[in-house]
Amino acid sequence: MKIAGQVAVVTGGASGLGRAMAVEVREFGISANAIHPGGRANIDGRGGQAPEVVVPLVCFLASQNRPEVTGQVISAKKRNEASSQAR
Repeated sequence: MKIAGQVAVVTGGASGLGRAMAVEVREFGISANAIHPGGRANIDGRGGQAPEVVVPLVCFLASQNRPEVTGQVISAKKRNEASSQAR
């Protein structure tokens, strides 16, 4: 299997898992989302998306008192760009 196929399988699995978890924990007031960094995350120093791109979204999702966002796959890069334009 080529890399693109592997990425598609993993991405589909992660988004499906996030949606399934959201359904199962919703009654307890817990949200479950999958965060797509908008590119390869730079966690090993080999290049890619800086952690600063993902951190604001993680903080937003963690700060929800009553989870309104759940069962979503959210692109951190796109959300940051939209937030910057809204200001």
